[in-house]
Amino acid sequence: MTLYSLGDRQPTLPDDGDFWIAPDANVIGDVRIGRKCSIWFLTTLRGDSEPIVIGEGSNVQDSTVIQT
Repeated sequence: MTLYSLGDRQPTLPDDGDFWIAPDANVIGDVRIGRKCSIWFLTTLRGDSEPIVIGEGSNVQDSTVIQT
C-alpha cells in the first residue's frame, strides 16, 4: 500500500484498521477510505482538487483509476 500526501491533502483511513489496500495500490491526496473497504491491485485513487470518498463497505476493483 502506497500512501502519498499531495501538498496539504492526505489520505484518511479508519482508525481501527478495518480496511484493506493492495500492496501495489496508490492512494494520493484527499482520499477518504471508509471502514470495511477494499482497494484492489493496481488501483490509483488521486484526490487532487476535491475529496474522493470511498464509503463504508465499498470495493474498488483491480486497475481502477479515480482522480479529481
